[in-house]
Amino acid sequence: MRSAGAADQTAGLGFSRGSLVLLAAAGLSLGMAGYAIRHIGPGVDFLVFYRAARAMAQGGSPYSIPGYVSVPGLAVLLEPLTRLPFRTAELIFLLFTAALADAAIVIFGRQLGWTRPQLLAAGALISWVGLSGLIQGQVDAVLLTALLGGTVLALRGRFFWAGLLIGLLWLKPDVMWPVAVFAGVALWPNRSALLRYLLGLALTSAAFLGSSASLVPAWVNSLVHIGAGAGGQSNLAGLPVLLSALPRGWGLGLGFGSPVTWSLLIFSLAGLGWLAAQVAVSPKWRRLGAERRLVWAVGLAMGFWLLVAPYAHSYDDLLLLPLLALVIGRDAVAVGRSGPALSVLLLASAPIAWLWVEVNLTSLAVATLVVVAVLGLRRELGGAQIEQAGGAVVGAHPAASVT
Repeated sequence: MRSAGAADQTAGLGFSRGSLVLLAAAGLSLGMAGYAIRHIGPGVDFLVFYRAARAMAQGGSPYSIPGYVSVPGLAVLLEPLTRLPFRTAELIFLLFTAALADAAIVIFGRQLGWTRPQLLAAGALISWVGLSGLIQGQVDAVLLTALLGGTVLALRGRFFWAGLLIGLLWLKPDVMWPVAVFAGVALWPNRSALLRYLLGLALTSAAFLGSSASLVPAWVNSLVHIGAGAGGQSNLAGLPVLLSALPRGWGLGLGFGSPVTWSLLIFSLAGLGWLAAQVAVSPKWRRLGAERRLVWAVGLAMGFWLLVAPYAHSYDDLLLLPLLALVIGRDAVAVGRSGPALSVLLLASAPIAWLWVEVNLTSLAVATLVVVAVLGLRRELGGAQIEQAGGAVVGAHPAASVT
């Protein structure tokens, strides 16, 4: 009787702590959402896309529009909206991309076994990283749709269609490239699946780059130009910008040419190379099962990259949703534990500091999420090895069983 009561009390306490964490994160997110709606200029980024698409429709170059650095294919896709007034086009773009992301998160959540994936979708879209991107008219909701949709299609054996969808990475190749690489690595050694995936990826890539091949040199030039000055924007979210904002800058400098940026990039790429090798050949990774192997590979790769990317913004962290879903567990069952709770609270609260210090601290939250994820993955890889030896079902436990 006494031990049963103690167990019930512990279970109740765990449920209460998890609920409090989620309520606190929701409150912080809603507070920042209110700020975003009042203070972020609606459609400020979409206006650049809109003008570039209109220039393209009129036979000009989208790169004649200041600030446009996206692939020419984005301007081609948006050309039909240029027939509408800007505010109408902006509203349609916002609603359409939000609906795409919402549907993709719900489908992805169900794939992972969530009973209420709508809560995961709501949490993602009202968060600072979700809502700020939508309000500004960014394409991260579309990228998240490609990431989650491509993952689900691959898990359901539709490898060609998964490649086609993930090929939308060209909307932001400097941010999304780990998805394309690690989704392919996770399919190895299934050569047939990998070839079908690569075919779909190649077709979308050809469509994006081949539709306006003459503009590709101008696009590359725009990327080099903006990369040289990376760091001048206060909403950049990578560690290079955070380190360069230290007192007196520590002489680290900004942009792609700074020593700190190159050091972080080299270290990160070496780590990603090691991770790719582990995903491809490690028996422990294969014991995770196809689903968790793919989601872990893509999620962790995106976590590492967004932590050090020199030109990633706060709203790009929306693409960390697969990694966050693994950390908090199915139906957020692990969010009451210290590691996942800290990750959730930091992701929700880090943007608030920006209002006072004018330095983006989201990279600290991302770093915490990556560390907690790595600890959870190590535990899961060890558990998969033990369970496989004992004949148990692999991958049934939450990934983030860390304290």
